[in-house]
Amino acid sequence: MQWFEAEPLALNFNRTNTAIFLHPPKEYLDFTKLADAFAPFDYALLSELSELPEATLAYYRASRESGQSPLLFHRIPHILYRGSLHVKDMTLIRIP
Repeated sequence: MQWFEAEPLALNFNRTNTAIFLHPPKEYLDFTKLADAFAPFDYALLSELSELPEATLAYYRASRESGQSPLLFHRIPHILYRGSLHVKDMTLIRIP
């Protein structure tokens, strides 16, 4: 698996081009959109989101116990950016 590491300040992420999807707990197959599920981008908020949420850890444990493969980013907040990113100079993170 491979991902790019994006540096928010270097890429000029801000409140007008970036939002944070907080991935709040919802019932399975509940696709309603909630305004409070999103927050404007705030660099200071990123440190609060650096740990895996307990809901994600519980989901991983339940998946392991049931022998199922988990979704990797289930209930993990996502940074949503509107624009183009040039990945040439980004760090590539590889997981064997």
